[in-house]
Amino acid sequence: MAIPRSIAGLRIPGKGANRARGLVRLIALLLLLVPVIMMARYGFGFLSGDVLHAPFHMIRQMAATQPFFSIHAVSAASALLTGWVQVFPPARRALPQWHRRLGYVYVAACLVGAVTALPVALHSVGGPLASAILIGQASLWAGLLWPALVTARRRRIADHRRWMIRHYALTCSAIVLRAIMATGVAIGYPLQLVLAIALSLAAAEAILRRPRPGLQRDRPIIQRPGSSHKAT
Repeated sequence: MAIPRSIAGLRIPGKGANRARGLVRLIALLLLLVPVIMMARYGFGFLSGDVLHAPFHMIRQMAATQPFFSIHAVSAASALLTGWVQVFPPARRALPQWHRRLGYVYVAACLVGAVTALPVALHSVGGPLASAILIGQASLWAGLLWPALVTARRRRIADHRRWMIRHYALTCSAIVLRAIMATGVAIGYPLQLVLAIALSLAAAEAILRRPRPGLQRDRPIIQRPGSSHKAT
């Protein structure tokens, strides 16, 4: 069966098997948008500072960490939405001038979210072990921004995209955690946290290991002896 070149006006690049993989990625990202919007809607619900729409067992924790919890929830919601736009290829192609601007918004949202996650983590309902895991997750969330920013600054676009896929996967670990919790499997909150982080990062690495022209590693520019050419 022939793979269409576009769906609803969204162009699918490549030929043959590459186009088929592109179609799968496009559908997967469109499906991801559903839980992204649901989580973002939940997070933006804290703009008023009201914690009563939160799960009952977390209300005490949220109330004890205000306003940090509300700021964290809104920042994470902003990161989920802007991050999805950043990794969605048709959006990048349609609005190239907005890619950098939304990138700054994404970075700011993640940094604010990571910082405000620290006081929230100290009051985790899962106890000291869950607090330690959440602090580690927040530190990793902020730390992974550095290689993404450095590679973008140096115009190593392929490497920049690879790091952003890893980072957005970690951002989406909040969605994975809710999915794990929804299964009702009694493995404890700390283990659920670790599993959500591990599955999210593993999914990113699985995506990156598949051959994809736009994600091939950037090759360093080798200057020949006696050449006056300068890398830009």
